Amino acid sequence: MFILNFAVNYIAVGALTTVVWILCTNTLDWPAIIFFTSIAVGLIVLFFLSSWGDRVSRMPFRPLSQRESDYVMPMFNDIFSRTNLKTPPVLLMSDDPKPNGMVIGNNTMVLTRGLLAECTPKEVGAVIAHEFGHIINGDSRKKQIGYAINKAGDLTLGVAFGLIMIVSNNGQRILFFPFIVIALVLKVIRSILARIMLFGFYAIDRKSEYNADQFVKELGLEEGLILYLEKLEDNPGFIFNRTHPFNKDRIKMLQRYSVAALH
Repeated sequence: MFILNFAVNYIAVGALTTVVWILCTNTLDWPAIIFFTSIAVGLIVLFFLSSWGDRVSRMPFRPLSQRESDYVMPMFNDIFSRTNLKTPPVLLMSDDPKPNGMVIGNNTMVLTRGLLAECTPKEVGAVIAHEFGHIINGDSRKKQIGYAINKAGDLTLGVAFGLIMIVSNNGQRILFFPFIVIALVLKVIRSILARIMLFGFYAIDRKSEYNADQFVKELGLEEGLILYLEKLEDNPGFIFNRTHPFNKDRIKMLQRYSVAALH
């Protein structure tokens, strides 16, 4: 799916690069078009994988207040000290009233206001450990790469429309708009194929949740995570259409980890 995602977005960017190249030079130079397509895709992907891309992904969230910091940071620092990470992730807050935690970008952890309001310190610590597990396992990095590749196609599509209107005499040179249609069709195809194969991604996501839970168990914090999961309500739906396993299944697995550790 990664290769398919990259290939379709690359071809979509290439179609749009071809449009701009022909409109600007009145020539069709394939080596130059491939070169500039690669540059465009590479720069956009690198941006979203860079520290600047991290800043963009952090924009919806806020720093911890002093009170939140005093409460959370001792647990956060204790868990970080028990990992093999060289630098701690950036910790931010979401004002979402639902108790939750997540990892975004390359190295950013987000906790919700609802988590601190509704959960005990033991449960909060277990959620923090779970998110550390995602970072250690590289789960957020893999998702960020896929997101960056999709953004390369989406952003180039918007930029190309603007450039075409500028260099094509306000759209009078309608001859080149089939290239735009090709790019749009490729994006639609990628979207359809992505939805079909999304079930596979969901299976991978569910496995990553179990792996992150395993890290919580390794730190001896599984009791807090079980209590946290017992508080949550599962969203309705079939298991194959979910990014997370059912809470009862995660609890069973955590309990199984505990039994295995005793033996």
